Amino acid sequence: YSDRIDSIAENQKLLDCHINAFDFSKAVLKHLLTMISVDCVTTVNNRYLADYPWTLAFESLNIPYVVLYREGLLNFKRIYDLSVHRNKQIGKFHGRKIIVHNSITKKMFIESKIVEKDKIIVCGSLRMDSFIKKVNSSLNIKNNRKIFTLFYFPYDLSLFGRNGKPFNEIYDYSYIVWSGRKVLFRQLHESILTMAKNNPDIEFIIKPKREMIELESWSFYEKVVSESKIVASNLCNYRVEPDLDAQQLIFDSDVICALQSSTVIESAFAGKRVIFPLLNNYMETKNFEDFGWKDSLHLFDVATSKNEFESIIKDGFFNPVVSDDIQKNRIHLFEKYFPSMQGNIVDCYVDELCNVIELK
Repeated sequence: YSDRIDSIAENQKLLDCHINAFDFSKAVLKHLLTMISVDCVTTVNNRYLADYPWTLAFESLNIPYVVLYREGLLNFKRIYDLSVHRNKQIGKFHGRKIIVHNSITKKMFIESKIVEKDKIIVCGSLRMDSFIKKVNSSLNIKNNRKIFTLFYFPYDLSLFGRNGKPFNEIYDYSYIVWSGRKVLFRQLHESILTMAKNNPDIEFIIKPKREMIELESWSFYEKVVSESKIVASNLCNYRVEPDLDAQQLIFDSDVICALQSSTVIESAFAGKRVIFPLLNNYMETKNFEDFGWKDSLHLFDVATSKNEFESIIKDGFFNPVVSDDIQKNRIHLFEKYFPSMQGNIVDCYVDELCNVIELK
C-alpha cells in the first residue's frame, strides 16, 4: 500500500512539472505574439521531448503545430516494429498534422495509433526535389575525373548488433554484437587504400557525415589507416571529405560503395554502380536480417571478399552502365521510399501548410 502511495505522489509530481512547463511556455508565447505574428510552427520529429510543452502551448493559442517528419527509411522489419513500439510509448500526437516521406512511414504512424488518418499525409522528401530533376535532365553531366566514393559507416553500426535489451524477443539477434564487424571494417578500408595506391589516376573519397568524425568510433578508422602498410598521407588521390554535398558527389562519382543509408538508392536512381561490402561472411550472420536491401541484392554489386571488392571496383570503371532492366527496378525501389517523381515535393509541403493555416 505504501508503494502505491509513493507511486501516486511521484505521478502527481510529474504531472505538476508538465503543467508548470505548459504554463511557462504559454506565458512566453503570449508575450512573443505581441511582437511578432506566427501562423504556423514546424518541427522535424514528434519524439523531441523539449517540444512537448510548446506543442500544447501553440495549439492552445490556435497556432498549428506541424511535424515535417525527417525520417523515412523503414526498410527492414525490426526498425519498422521498433518505430511502432516507440510511438506507442509516447502517446497521442497533439499537433495539427504530420507530413511524411512515404506510405510506409504513414502506415507506421497510423499503426502506432499516435495520429488519426486525416492528420497525416505523404509528400515525399524535400531534399529530393532538385535531385530528381537533375537525374532526369541534361544537368546530370559527369566530369572527366574518375571517382570512387565510400559513403562511410562506422564499425559499430547497429546493423552489426548492439548492446541492450530487445523490445521484442524475436529480435534478440540484433542485441548480440557481431564479433566480425571490425574485421569487415578493416578489410574494407585496407582494400580502398590498396586500390588508391595502385590507381593514382582515380580519386578515392571517404564521405562521412560531419558528426561521425566526432564519435569515439572514428578513432578506429584512424587506427586502421595508421596500421595499414600504405601511408595514406602520401596518397594525393585519397581523402576524407565530410563536408561535400552528398548528392553532388553521387553525380560526380563513377563507382559508389555504401551500406544501409539512403545514399544507396539515391546512387542507384542516378544509375551508378553501387557496391555492398558484405565482407567476412556477414551475409551468413543473423544480423544480416537487419540489412535493409537484402531483398534487392540483384540490383547492386555484392562483394563478399577483399579480392571481389577490388575486382568489382575495377570493373565498375570499365563498365559503368547499368542495364535497363536493373535500372527500371531500381527506380521502383527508389519510389517506394521517395515518391513524388514529378519533382513537385516542395509544392506539396507548401499546399499542406497553407491548408493548415487557412483552417486554423
